[in-house]
Amino acid sequence: LDAIVRRFNELEGEGKYIVTTEKDAVRLVNNPYFPHELKKYIFFQPIEVKFDPLNTERFDIELQKMLLNAIK
Repeated sequence: LDAIVRRFNELEGEGKYIVTTEKDAVRLVNNPYFPHELKKYIFFQPIEVKFDPLNTERFDIELQKMLLNAIK
């Protein structure tokens, strides 16, 4: 948090923003240690995950391998 605040304050000009993912924006806005006056400068880029329909079989195989290795 200190690094974000420091970098924001080092930026020159009026058009300053904090751009992050939607998930991290929620974390920053709800964090009691993040300065309230900076919360209005937070903008986020929504992220959507889509799976490639041409590679579903390969994905399933890799996922199964990872899960099997995790329980060993």
